[in-house]
Amino acid sequence: MSSPAVLVLPTSSPQAGAGPSGLILALALQQNGVNIRIIDKLSNYHVGERGAGMMPRTQEIHELLGTLPDIQKYTMAVPFMRPHDTDGVTPLKIFHMSPYVEPIPANPYEEVLRARLGARGCKVEAGYELRSFSQDSDGVNATIVHVSDGQEIVEEARFQYLVGADGAHSVVRKQLGISFLGETRLMENMIIGDILIEEGITREFWNMWGNPQTGMITLRPTNPNPKLFTFIVSGRELNHEEISSGREKFIEAFYKITNRKEVVFGDLIWISNYRPNIRMVDEFGKGRVFLTGDAAHCHSITGGQGMNTSIQDSVSQYNSRSRIKRASKPSLLETYTYERVPVIAEMLQKTTRLLDKTFKPQHKENGAWDRSGELHQLGVNYRGGPIVVDERNPVELKNSSSYLSHPSGVCAGDRAPDATGLVDVRNPGGPRRLFSTFSTAHHSALFFGTDYEKHASYLQTLRAYRDQFKLTLIVPQDDGSSTTAEQFAEFDYVMRDDNGSAYAAYGVAADTQLVLVRPDAYVGAILTRVDGLQKYLEGIFV
Repeated sequence: MSSPAVLVLPTSSPQAGAGPSGLILALALQQNGVNIRIIDKLSNYHVGERGAGMMPRTQEIHELLGTLPDIQKYTMAVPFMRPHDTDGVTPLKIFHMSPYVEPIPANPYEEVLRARLGARGCKVEAGYELRSFSQDSDGVNATIVHVSDGQEIVEEARFQYLVGADGAHSVVRKQLGISFLGETRLMENMIIGDILIEEGITREFWNMWGNPQTGMITLRPTNPNPKLFTFIVSGRELNHEEISSGREKFIEAFYKITNRKEVVFGDLIWISNYRPNIRMVDEFGKGRVFLTGDAAHCHSITGGQGMNTSIQDSVSQYNSRSRIKRASKPSLLETYTYERVPVIAEMLQKTTRLLDKTFKPQHKENGAWDRSGELHQLGVNYRGGPIVVDERNPVELKNSSSYLSHPSGVCAGDRAPDATGLVDVRNPGGPRRLFSTFSTAHHSALFFGTDYEKHASYLQTLRAYRDQFKLTLIVPQDDGSSTTAEQFAEFDYVMRDDNGSAYAAYGVAADTQLVLVRPDAYVGAILTRVDGLQKYLEGIFV
């Protein structure tokens, strides 16, 4: 086996939202044939829940990776929220956090990802620490240490690239000298953790007691143990250090805030005193060394954006780095910073506003717990970026928000929408969703319309990059073309859009257009001319 091309450092830090980003980046690269080595300083993995919600965009990413079915085995719907009056028993109201059903990735989440990596011959090396690194124009030299039989073993290794997914205290970021500016909210401490409850609380609701000034507690059921609950304790007047010191002090605080002394607790699984940090980098890497996830940004847990945003970091970074096996322009890797910095800046603003709402006296109003709209992350976009080409929308898009709620029409740089009800003309048992034809392993070229002469011109240009693309012809329902037509031969899929969903989703009328979808399922180009296709390809490939 050849030497690994990329060294990835994940983290199993007990802070909410850390961990999956490095594993997902490694899995995406590995599926694309890139040899990966992934090390973790910790010898034992964190046992608590990893992130409080998996947004729709993250579910799509897992579908691209093929991991969604395994993860869904461990998810559960978010229960209705139920704040209580001061007696601890009388409900004040019942409401849902968000108008959609949001799965919760429970404790086995990272286990699923590690198992997928292991099945492909890549095992996370626990207990291995990156001590230092240096880089030159051709690669990265890394000093890695681990302990064996009580002896420290020092290893010198070389890689094409290094990715630090090593959390908010990132060693990689510090050694790169990248700033991490922002603030620490000392007054909004939260104590988070998991605990078993033997009796006194059912799993029907996400229960809330108290107020954010004197003390507030939430209990949410989670998987895989039916007795397992995730808790958050907050309040400016609480002694956070004392409460987070162990099981007995937590229970004492619970009884005082809730007046629910009939609740019987089992084992405390884990507990942490969490201080909201609101920080981000101004660049996601230097040279051949990059950052992803909490190593590049941290923020309040309000909003459910942390783990989801970190995963999008990794998929965006994967899109930039997926051409390792084929010569690509060095500037392609630099677009990772260009694309992600505006997204992260907006995300920090949104989660901080939710944090402020949560700690106001009127915290029981639904607005503080709303996770709908733009927080679904389906409108996160890279419009106006340096490697997207949009010939259909000539309007300047660089000032567009990076965190749209409902994008008005698809532009280059947007998430590639799905389309359902399609018919695979040559294989009736084939995929009926457009998303089923996308993959992290290739670009997708979507040919709309029946101008086969124009399609032939596009195809001729794409032949030099044929191993990088899957080609899909999408014809309207009333198209009379023969299924054995010579024009169909070069396409991987020929789909008939019986209900018009694909043409509607991509805003295509009767004209012939070519839409290119990147491996991260973002629209890379919307083209009406062959020279536009050449421009796009030259912006990515040498």
